[in-house]
Amino acid sequence: MNEEIKNTVRNLAEQIADSLGLIVWGLDIVPGPTTKVRLFIDSPVAKNDEVDENTPVAGIDECEKVSKRLGLALDAEDFFPNPWTLEVSTPGLERKFYSAAQMRPYIGDLIEAALGSPLDGFGSRKVFRGKLLDADDDSFELELCSVGEDGRILPENSPPIRIPFNAVRNARRIHVFSTPNKPRERRGKGGR
Repeated sequence: MNEEIKNTVRNLAEQIADSLGLIVWGLDIVPGPTTKVRLFIDSPVAKNDEVDENTPVAGIDECEKVSKRLGLALDAEDFFPNPWTLEVSTPGLERKFYSAAQMRPYIGDLIEAALGSPLDGFGSRKVFRGKLLDADDDSFELELCSVGEDGRILPENSPPIRIPFNAVRNARRIHVFSTPNKPRERRGKGGR
């Protein structure tokens, strides 16, 4: 995909989102017989910020508004030689990260990073899961771990790893749902 077209689409989307008090979290343009334009919008507050009734919320109505306005703009500009579809949504619970800086509010959360090529010292390993310890503008640090079948976090016996974001093909937050404990069987007076 032409970077100039992607930047222009992102600029249009940012203007529309900004007019609603929202931000563009990320943009994916997937070329093909039908080009897929996937836009992710979000509220401008960080994960742990205070929210009040005046805080804009990215919900279904806002996604619809952005979709209609951006769709009209894309039609008018005629960017894509092939047919295209537009999907506007929020990043969701297991959000994809488009920069290391976006990760800062998620320190302490589990992250999965798939790399384009292996890092030195890790053999052929390209996927790393771990607790996010730190993130700056260019890289992030993980305490490596895995997730057990019951949802427990199982630390790996290795030092933390710093990953340059430009080596990442895809990074996302992992939300772990623990397996609930089964209620104990209650026995009445006539029980054994």
